Amino acid sequence: MKNIIPTKHVTITAFSNNTWLVVMEKHGENNYVTTRWNRIKQDMKIEDEHFIIFDMISESKFDMMLFKGIEALVRTPERRLAHFKEEVKEKACPSVI
Repeated sequence: MKNIIPTKHVTITAFSNNTWLVVMEKHGENNYVTTRWNRIKQDMKIEDEHFIIFDMISESKFDMMLFKGIEALVRTPERRLAHFKEEVKEKACPSVI
């Protein structure tokens, strides 16, 4: 879903079937979760060393995958990893969403 801007109210679903309704806002070229991120971090026990992939299902729905350390490279589907690597290469920095 390249070049699609998500709606302001977005549902994020994790592999554990946890679901959160959040607000996303665009700042510059990136989109950020601006509400309820602390709740997601708490519920999923997210730490600095985690690798998070957001897969845009529609303008208002994202799936979230959470990996820790080298597990991220081993378990990330190749098509998503290839897309992520391409974005990083294009921007020369980690992709936000």
